[in-house]
Amino acid sequence: MDAVREAHAPICRAFTPPSCPEPHLAMELPPTPPRITIAANGVRMIELAGEIADGIVGWYQSLEYVRDVTMPALRRGAERAGRSLEGFDATVGFPAVITRDDSGLELAKGQVMMYATALGSAPAYLESARAAGFGEDAEAIGERVRAGDLRGAVNLVPDEMVDAMVMAGSAERVRGRIERYREAGLNGVHVLPSPPGGYYPLYEDHFPVESLSQLPEFDFPGLIRSFENAIELLGS
Repeated sequence: MDAVREAHAPICRAFTPPSCPEPHLAMELPPTPPRITIAANGVRMIELAGEIADGIVGWYQSLEYVRDVTMPALRRGAERAGRSLEGFDATVGFPAVITRDDSGLELAKGQVMMYATALGSAPAYLESARAAGFGEDAEAIGERVRAGDLRGAVNLVPDEMVDAMVMAGSAERVRGRIERYREAGLNGVHVLPSPPGGYYPLYEDHFPVESLSQLPEFDFPGLIRSFENAIELLGS
């Protein structure tokens, strides 16, 4: 233990007062406490955010999931803490392919497949699709992925599921969806431009190893255009 203390002594002297017996970062707290935002999709984490945090960032949540799961869970958490949600930042983010027409729906199908099958990342992704009425579609897509047929899985994604699960298509369509989310209780929507037609594993073993040769080549110029379109079309 003495050897450990001796090794840590320079760190202790650099970051803490001389009287410090153990290394730690000494710093003054900001005059205004920082706001705490929790990333959450599952019910328990959403309730926890409502109980202790100042905001939430969800991901890939259908309108129905926000209305019937997220907002009620936030209210339950707030009630448990005896607080209100006044000033609380309830936000959700989405993959996005914004286009001048509705061709973005087709170009975002890979993103829908990717998240609908990423149960090792967040089981709530599947629950979100079920809440929107696409449970059977998501199960069929997952079966194709498990069978190693990624392209077939993408082909099973209906346009209506894309419209319900991500932000895709014309700016007019996307603005309408954002407004419906605000009406459901959100006060913010995050739009993350995604590579058109792209998809990729979100974690190890997401896709079977033998299927990885089917992954489309990453379209970096297309991703740049996706960002430019989102800025130009949604910002106009």
